Amino acid sequence: MQNTPIHTINTPDCAATDQGAHLAQLLHGEQGLEISLAGDALPAVLLEINGLLRAGRHEEARTRFDVHALSKVEACVTHDPGCTDIMYVAARLLRETKQCEAAERFLRMILERETHPVVLADLARLIQQDAMRISEAKTYWQQAWDLAPDKLEYMLAYASCVRDMGDVQGAVQLLERAILMEPRHRRLELSLLWCMNYLPGYDRPYLYKRAKQWAEKHLAGIACHAAHRNNPSMTRKLKVGVLSGDFMENSPMTFFEPALAVLDRQAFELCAYSNVAAPDIGTDRFETLFDVFHDIHTLADPDVASQIQRDGIDILIAFGGQCRRHRLGVMALRPAPVQVDWGALCTLCFPQIEYRITDDVLDPPDMQPYHGEELIYLAEGFVTYRPPVESPPVTPLPARANGYVTFGSFNSHLKISDLVLDLWVRILRRMPNARLVLKFLGAGDPGVRELLLQRFRIRGIDTDRILIQGRTSHFDHLCLLGQTDLLLDCYPFNGFRTTLDGLWMGVPTITLRGTTFVSRMGFAVMKQLGWDAAFVAQTPQAYIDRACAYAGQLDELACLRGALRDVLLASSICDPNRFAGALEGAFRYMWQRWCEGQKTDCGV
Repeated sequence: MQNTPIHTINTPDCAATDQGAHLAQLLHGEQGLEISLAGDALPAVLLEINGLLRAGRHEEARTRFDVHALSKVEACVTHDPGCTDIMYVAARLLRETKQCEAAERFLRMILERETHPVVLADLARLIQQDAMRISEAKTYWQQAWDLAPDKLEYMLAYASCVRDMGDVQGAVQLLERAILMEPRHRRLELSLLWCMNYLPGYDRPYLYKRAKQWAEKHLAGIACHAAHRNNPSMTRKLKVGVLSGDFMENSPMTFFEPALAVLDRQAFELCAYSNVAAPDIGTDRFETLFDVFHDIHTLADPDVASQIQRDGIDILIAFGGQCRRHRLGVMALRPAPVQVDWGALCTLCFPQIEYRITDDVLDPPDMQPYHGEELIYLAEGFVTYRPPVESPPVTPLPARANGYVTFGSFNSHLKISDLVLDLWVRILRRMPNARLVLKFLGAGDPGVRELLLQRFRIRGIDTDRILIQGRTSHFDHLCLLGQTDLLLDCYPFNGFRTTLDGLWMGVPTITLRGTTFVSRMGFAVMKQLGWDAAFVAQTPQAYIDRACAYAGQLDELACLRGALRDVLLASSICDPNRFAGALEGAFRYMWQRWCEGQKTDCGV
């Protein structure tokens, strides 16, 4: 969520007479935010910096807004402590020149003098950039929404914070309300579907029904691109486009990076359409894997679709489905003759997307009726893993030295549903000396930690038995995994990367098998290793029994610990050539189907 720049700063000749509510003149104009101030009120340096920013000279503006310039603004504010309009202009320009601490200071100064929903929203956005301050941002978004209850943006931002605090059910309820307020808003229901996958009770038929209703409501009447003129040769080199916001470090796409690197470039040309606003080292690395790499994050959907058509893409893949930073609006315009879903949490039900890349464990054949796409199976499995270049050695079983078993879950706290938390509590009651380690990105936020610990307290668990760890380096992440004896999977949204990292460190995961795509990820990993009989539970009670049984069999756990890394390395999971070959076969199958359709259309 971005700030709207102040495009217009009006300075009328008349002096302002109201010293107590200057921000009443803050408006949303045609070009963006507009604010009116008295002609001689605004320090000239702020006008100059605003002009530089509007002209696109951002680095020059940042240099100009130095300590000397800031002192001039502070002197003006000190002289007239009621001039919240000047404080606001300063705060906005400081944010645009990436001086966030100073911007936050000015926004707080304003709120000490007057309350304004736009100021509260700006402060919330600023704070929300830091994953350790989500609970604080939530407070300000709630205040902004209270002051402007019809402002959908504020409601959705508040819902986002509610979700990121770990209350996914609360976020779902807010999104349902938002859909009633704005039934034609296309993104709301996709966000809702994404959240529903984290909660028990939403099965495939229900998710399919909601996705189909969304498609019927929002995609009917979209003007797709004209008939495609791609050469319908079954044997020629194909252009494959990947449209995603996941060209980043630690994203789901990094799982498939090794396979992309060994894809047959004599047969396939790879083009990326990257919706990444803040590129990182992962983005740079992905760029080297593609023949063409387009940055599309500032482009509108029709412009991206036109670029894809100009590039002559034969097969266009939407990677990541409904996840954040998706550009599914581009797929709706149908810029390529063959369009594919890879990695959506459930069916997209876009009539413009014909295929879904998966395997028969994650999406069994009997689930085909609940997909708008034809399921394309990778014969040896969807799971792939690249062991980290640097990692600690596998350690001896910690329970031997500790005298108690340490369970762990290193998944996002959004995945800790009440259902799975109840299962963990029952395990901890049966194993009164056991500990539980939880590690997730948002754990550095005191409010997030307290909310999670409170969920254990109300279930009667002493929170001294719960260790919560936040962000670390990946090496330290692996070290912490090595301090656990057994991992407990989440449900219904299983872990994937964390399960594989655990196996690499010699720590197996007990997982509960469900019926949805996300509730079968743990099953898919263990099935591909051939260990599903040992670690995959069919029922909640079996999940509890299996975890407690392994916790009581330390000799067997120690033996497994020493063998898991070698087993993983020898499996198809760590064979990128295998995965690339399966992917190439899928591409050829889909392309052949399109070519055959062209011959039929021509009466051949």
